[in-house]
Amino acid sequence: MSGYDVQIEEIRSASRAARSAAQQRGAVGEAGVLDGVRLAMVGSRSTELLARVEVRWRQAADYWHGTMGGHADALGWSADAYAANEESAARDFRVISGDSGNARPI
Repeated sequence: MSGYDVQIEEIRSASRAARSAAQQRGAVGEAGVLDGVRLAMVGSRSTELLARVEVRWRQAADYWHGTMGGHADALGWSADAYAANEESAARDFRVISGDSGNARPI
């Protein structure tokens, strides 16, 4: 059977891309960006708010990282399930059409 082969591989590709995005995002640090902002605003009252911004950025980044990793897992599982269903359907059609050695009349 065909029809899902390309789509299954596209789902697997999307899973790999999501996993890569999650890994790349996990390697990015917000602190370096905000350190530059702090240095540029020395003495400003706004520098006190940067600590809160940094916490929120880290929380949002951690959430996104975890969510994207979960999305990558779900795509991979979906591709595996589609592939297993395709293989099962192909076996069933071979049995029905008599292509297998142990075809049974229906």
